[in-house]
Amino acid sequence: MFVLFTHLGVYASLHERGFYNTSLDVLFSGNTGVQVFFTLSGFLISLILLREYKDKNSINLKNFYIRRFLRLLPPLCILLLLVAGFMWVKLIPRSSVGFIMAATYTYNFIPIKLYTGELGHTWSLAVEEQFYFLWPMVLLVFTSTKKRIYFIAAAIFLCITAACAWRNIFVVQSGVRYELGNLYMVDRWLLPAFAPIMVGALAAIAAIEFGTYWKKKLEKQNWPLLIFLFFYTLPLLLPTVIMPLQTLLQSLGIALLLLWIFFNQQSALCSFLEIKGLNYLGKISYGIYIYQGFFLRTGPEDSEIIAQLFPYNILLTFLAAIVSYEFIEKPVLKLKSKFS
Repeated sequence: MFVLFTHLGVYASLHERGFYNTSLDVLFSGNTGVQVFFTLSGFLISLILLREYKDKNSINLKNFYIRRFLRLLPPLCILLLLVAGFMWVKLIPRSSVGFIMAATYTYNFIPIKLYTGELGHTWSLAVEEQFYFLWPMVLLVFTSTKKRIYFIAAAIFLCITAACAWRNIFVVQSGVRYELGNLYMVDRWLLPAFAPIMVGALAAIAAIEFGTYWKKKLEKQNWPLLIFLFFYTLPLLLPTVIMPLQTLLQSLGIALLLLWIFFNQQSALCSFLEIKGLNYLGKISYGIYIYQGFFLRTGPEDSEIIAQLFPYNILLTFLAAIVSYEFIEKPVLKLKSKFS
């Protein structure tokens, strides 16, 4: 919803009318929504992998990758076909390099000059897929809990370093000196974008390897929710000079919330999240995210395509997500059981 509100221009419209302060973007923007998702993904995927390793003393990489592709590829293929068609008739700026990078999960490294609004959101899919590719092998190489925690700590440190360093690097192109951040969206590169995913993975290790301890600490306790709010809102108070830490701090808060939910399945919050409408919204949320990229792009602007104009764009986003889930994703997802 953070992504939808951002791309619909809701926050910008409220700001123009004096109802919204842009300093709150750090709490509600589309980018923050993606960081929340990264943390959640790191947590859930790591739970799956850690449980498999605990049960079988190994991880079946082939089955894991097949399950991921069965979940992710169908909606993405539809999006790419849609974009390719509109590029062909020149209603969307043609970018063969950008199209290939979106299809190969490398769009987080796209040069800014090749960026296309309809494919812009695939940068986060690229980061996710790179995580899916690397993380199972890391768990197989580092087989002890201590080594896995050390790896996560090192990865987070590298992410923080990269967040601070990339924008201070200069490159020369055609005899002109450019700041790297003016040529690429460096905050979307695997380093530093990997950080919230690693925080989520750390929370999964806490749940699986130290579950007894954390269950005693978190079960039927409400204080963790206050700690979550503290870390989540802390970036509002941070000076600009240490803003690279913003994502890490929020991710720590989100990870604590996920752990709390994990050990408090009978809580009122969990009951609320299981309301039928919200539950279904969760099921189609991947499709919503995929298709909003085409219909909403990265913000409201004029378009020759009526489907990209409000209110058609938001209605078609949900319609496409529902149709995709019911008639394409659900039948394909049934195949996952063959690769468990």
